[in-house]
Amino acid sequence: MRRASQLLAILVASAALTGCGRREVPILGVIVAENQRSLDVEYGACGSPNPGISVTETDDEVRLEASVERTISTGSDDCSEIAQVALDDPLDDRRIIDASTNDTVPQP
Repeated sequence: MRRASQLLAILVASAALTGCGRREVPILGVIVAENQRSLDVEYGACGSPNPGISVTETDDEVRLEASVERTISTGSDDCSEIAQVALDDPLDDRRIIDASTNDTVPQP
């Protein structure tokens, strides 16, 4: 019984240190579709499960926020994933912003 209690304490401590739920990840870049109604968004994810990208549009900007499910890291975070998101209106001259940093997202 004591061993089970110790194991449970270790598991609870591990969960507290790694966090639960989702975590924000950086937007690394975007490619705008020719029709300006969709974006290929590159974000730092390393194959994390259940990625999500939220889009908030205003007259002046498109704000992107990427998040992934928290996992116990087993290696480097030096990798990325790409997801396509649709825009309600064409991008035109609006800026694309990473909502987690408020920085303008680089475009090729």
